[in-house]
Amino acid sequence: MHVLFLHSAREWSGTARLFARAARGISERGAKVTLLVTPDSNVHLAVSPRRDPGQPRHTPIPEPFEIIPFSTEGLFFAAARRLRKIFRRWDADAIFVTTDREHLIAATACWMSGNGSVVRWTPAGQVLEMGIMGRWASR
Repeated sequence: MHVLFLHSAREWSGTARLFARAARGISERGAKVTLLVTPDSNVHLAVSPRRDPGQPRHTPIPEPFEIIPFSTEGLFFAAARRLRKIFRRWDADAIFVTTDREHLIAATACWMSGNGSVVRWTPAGQVLEMGIMGRWASR
């Protein structure tokens, strides 16, 4: 089983922390997990390999999942084509998203690759509000 988490926000937030913890938990149960984050963002820096305070800089502590810089900027179709290449590289089973744009990109990539499912996460206590892009992607 291979699971992707797509997080396009640049700032570290509760959603980013949730995705990082979920990725760690799923990978510790034996699944292959990849976290796709915006390049050079605070999220990318926060989940990149870390080190203990006493260790030299050249010995990072790796996360139990793969971290790939992935830009969702530009046209959604171009981002979906880039995501489809990631789907081809691994036989991904599911991709977790939070926003309408991420949902549209992931749904288009799943449609183009012919496999995979999109899981849309909504914060607890909130109602899922989908814009026109999200409604179109959920078809």
